Amino acid sequence: MGVYQDGVAKNVVDTKPVTAHIYEYTTQISVTPSMRIEGAERGIVPCQIIFCLKEKNQKKINSHRRFFNAFGRVLEPNVCVLLDVGTRPGPTSIYHLWKAFDINSNVGGACGEINFEYKMSNILDKPLESVFGYITVLPGAFSAYRYIALQNDSTGEGPLQKYFLGEKMHGAGADIFTANMYLAEDRILCWELVSKLGASWILHYVKSAYAVTDVPDQVPELVSQRRRWLNGSFFAAVHSTVKFNYIYRSSHSFGRTLGHKRNAARDRVGSRPPLLTSISK
Repeated sequence: MGVYQDGVAKNVVDTKPVTAHIYEYTTQISVTPSMRIEGAERGIVPCQIIFCLKEKNQKKINSHRRFFNAFGRVLEPNVCVLLDVGTRPGPTSIYHLWKAFDINSNVGGACGEINFEYKMSNILDKPLESVFGYITVLPGAFSAYRYIALQNDSTGEGPLQKYFLGEKMHGAGADIFTANMYLAEDRILCWELVSKLGASWILHYVKSAYAVTDVPDQVPELVSQRRRWLNGSFFAAVHSTVKFNYIYRSSHSFGRTLGHKRNAARDRVGSRPPLLTSISK
């Protein structure tokens, strides 16, 4: 698409190592199957793309910290869509995800249907959770957030502050409970968003926004993934149960608060114990 420019990047500038490279390009991305470019005559305009390439793989939270704290403060977006490599959304999935925010100004986060891993939860769990306004986890592979809903308060505390703690909670400085809890940092972000001080943000499930994602093709990779998910979901459920009183600091209605109580009770009953108790290094 012309965004990446080979031969331009440098590893060192003024004796300082470069941590990331930023490329910007405005291009036409609407091409028909017959390889014809559709333009303004069809209501399609060129799209500005900003591509940030990190020198080292510092995991997902580090990328999100750069996106929300650096690019977000400059661009001030309305809705941010998060998409993993290996996840392919449907032709209109991103539009349907955005439409949920456009219809309801109280929606702070939304997710779609991911095949095939979350098929059962997409049929049973998420539609019911969406009714109550609190989805226990918005999958990082395909989800969206309202940028203003994620912002911290004047004291620096809020959803993003709690979420980014996961970047440094896997080392020797974290206790076993916290380290395992932040294996499912997406769940922490969802809870902090719903229980945000003085706010009444809700989370929504959009069935029409579907995506297909890659699956582990090797046993060690599968076991590692399941360990992270089971450990993280169990300890995150315990965290949201212990900190349930945080919901009273929000401005949710009485009925909505009762719905959150119902979800918390379901989490206590339905959470599975951790597969392994070791900390992911």
